[in-house]
Amino acid sequence: MRRTFSRRPGRIGRRRLTTTALAGTALLLAVTGYVSAGAPAGEGGAPAPAGTVVATTAAGRSLLHDAEQELQRRCMTAAGFRYRAKPENPLPEARDFPYVVDDAQWAGR
Repeated sequence: MRRTFSRRPGRIGRRRLTTTALAGTALLLAVTGYVSAGAPAGEGGAPAPAGTVVATTAAGRSLLHDAEQELQRRCMTAAGFRYRAKPENPLPEARDFPYVVDDAQWAGR
């Protein structure tokens, strides 16, 4: 008789998946808070006042991208799938336009 195993995670798998998701969310929130707050008080310069929007730096965006890819990889692995992280910007000349193309010169090329 052959045993069949379901793809759904068991009790231990669900607990591990939940713990990983919560830890990843906490990490992402901490990184986002650190990056958006600017330099901490001890590193010269006061942090941005509450309620102001601070643009992220290229290093901050890169760190967030890497953190998101790692969280996705862990989640997919826990669910039984393989996941390869995608590069941050595989085509340097490619531009991200979430809704519309607003650069006429770029669109003309």
